[in-house]
Amino acid sequence: MTLKSKLKKTSTICLMTLCLSATLSTASAKGKGKGGHRGKPPEAAFTACADQTEAGAACSFDNPNGDTVEGTCKMPRKSEHALVCAPDGGQRGKRD
Repeated sequence: MTLKSKLKKTSTICLMTLCLSATLSTASAKGKGKGGHRGKPPEAAFTACADQTEAGAACSFDNPNGDTVEGTCKMPRKSEHALVCAPDGGQRGKRD
C-alpha cells in the first residue's frame, strides 16, 4: 500500500467519524428541546395538583407545546414536597 493510498484511507475514516459524531450530537440535542427533556416538570404540572392533598387524583394541564396532558397527581422523585401531574402511560400530550 502506498503512502498516498494510506493517507486517502485515513482521511476517509476521519471524515466518516466526524460525520457520525455530528449526526449523533444533533440527534441528542433534539431530544432535549421542548417536551423532550427529562428535567423538572413544567410549572403547570405542579399547578394542576396544587389543590390536592394526596397522590392518585386525576389531573390535566397544557404543556409548553400547547398540548393537553392528562395524568395522575404523584409525588416527584426529587421530592419538592408538592404533588405534580404525571402523564398517564408516558403520554407527552395530545392535541384536541
